[in-house]
Amino acid sequence: QLNDTWPVASWSGLDHGGGWKALHYMARRFFAPVAAFALPSRDGSTIAIMGVNDRLDEVTLRVACYAVTMAGVETLIAETEAAVPPDCAVELLSFATGALVGGAILHMKTTVAGGDPQWSHFAPQPYKSCALEPPAISIASDGVSISLIAERPAYYVVMEADVPGHFSDNAFDLLPGRKKVIRFTPEKPGAAVAFTARDLYSATCR
Repeated sequence: QLNDTWPVASWSGLDHGGGWKALHYMARRFFAPVAAFALPSRDGSTIAIMGVNDRLDEVTLRVACYAVTMAGVETLIAETEAAVPPDCAVELLSFATGALVGGAILHMKTTVAGGDPQWSHFAPQPYKSCALEPPAISIASDGVSISLIAERPAYYVVMEADVPGHFSDNAFDLLPGRKKVIRFTPEKPGAAVAFTARDLYSATCR
């Protein structure tokens, strides 16, 4: 849904001024023509990683799965590289859910041959059951380019600006030590901008 009403909460992907809500950025990722998704078994004992290819040509997909604790400790669980036929979804690998010990969350690094890695995550339990820790996000910006880095995992980081404009990406995750760089394009070029970062911890644990 694109149309929005004001002043109410709605399920529109755009706000009343045409700005992108978090949904719009996330839809660009989960509707990507090539992606990988975690699919738990009915009894919850295993997790399968499914490769989805909506393109008309075969693609080579590489996936690495990590267990990441709330403190940011990463452990490689499994990785694979496989060809995914056109217009098809295939199981790439599977592992026991028990590999995610101590409340760890599954993070997947997905790379299509010739492309940049894309990160996603799967929480095997409700977020309210996770012992989230303050991520301590640092922001450096020249008003256009924004660099973010976190000391601990940060989920669903949403950037906000105090002037109208558009972010190149939003509603993303940050893992410790992995810098994320995005761009902001203000509606009025040259406008002074102040940025705020919000995330799952700041929205639920403060």
